[in-house]
Amino acid sequence: MARCSSINATLSSPTALVPRAHSALLLPRAALPSRAALGCNTFVFPGNSTGGSCSRSRVVRCHAAGFGALLKERQGKKSKTPCPCGGGDEKKNYESCCKLYHDGEIPPDPVTLMKSRFSAYARSKVQYIMDTTHPDNPATKGSRLPDKDGKEGKQVSTFKQDITATCKKVKFIKLEVLESEVSNNEAFVDFRATVQVTGQNGFRGSNFEKEYILEKSRFLKNDVEQKGHEWLYVDGEVKYEDA
Repeated sequence: MARCSSINATLSSPTALVPRAHSALLLPRAALPSRAALGCNTFVFPGNSTGGSCSRSRVVRCHAAGFGALLKERQGKKSKTPCPCGGGDEKKNYESCCKLYHDGEIPPDPVTLMKSRFSAYARSKVQYIMDTTHPDNPATKGSRLPDKDGKEGKQVSTFKQDITATCKKVKFIKLEVLESEVSNNEAFVDFRATVQVTGQNGFRGSNFEKEYILEKSRFLKNDVEQKGHEWLYVDGEVKYEDA
């Protein structure tokens, strides 16, 4: 799988590669304003991207007025639905699987970290995604508009805003880990993720076809003492395929 050199490489075909600088769960190319490559294990979707406007996306907060008793009754009940990552051979639910890592346990290996990051996107665990991304990943610097010379210009959103927008606008349907390779300080995890954009303004309709994201993710042993995580996602090589 070849690497792209430009962060703003154009995704001109169903199998166009996303630059290594970002990736690991990226957005379907149809959802990207100006089809610019962004990042995912970061799945980064620009926080203020509206397919033309640069105004920041609004986040509408809904309060459960009048449903307190029902919510209280449901607290503590475990879902029978498998965890977003698949739950492994045992088909564990979220509470018995990735929620443990989102609540503070440290993933024991890069594959488990990969799965927990996918579930974090599915469950909008923005801080967890930030905490498990290596600072060398350019996505941590947020999104910038190119200037007239094609170079990075004004910053239009932060890393946190990008992740929040991605969680809101993309449905993370299924994760399949294909293979992994782990050494002392570096690891690679190949996976296929099924995703669907559901809320991007400025494009035809409100929903898009499901797509596969195939990625070879790269992880590094944590040498920056970042939140105590043993491994951190740093970058990956990505391509898209029709589902």
